[in-house]
Amino acid sequence: MIYPTTLQSIDMLVWLTEGSGESILTGWKMFSEIKQLKATGLNKSQTARHLGINVKTVSRYWNVDADGFAEIRLCLADQAEGPDSVERPEDGTEHG
Repeated sequence: MIYPTTLQSIDMLVWLTEGSGESILTGWKMFSEIKQLKATGLNKSQTARHLGINVKTVSRYWNVDADGFAEIRLCLADQAEGPDSVERPEDGTEHG
């Protein structure tokens, strides 16, 4: 999967895929809007109220760049798969 690395490319990705039903893009749209509102001078609380999301969510992404956000999304997706998705060798140990 290709991840956008600038706010402009994030906006383009969101625009191209709106309505596609891919949940990760909701995250990209949220990330993009947080960055845009930050750029306008809003603080974290104002941004959270404007977007209708928790201020902790805004804080999590406030100083993250697009590459960092992509990495966070991948980690969250891996966690959502759960422990059953880990392939274990026959001896029952996990290798990471």
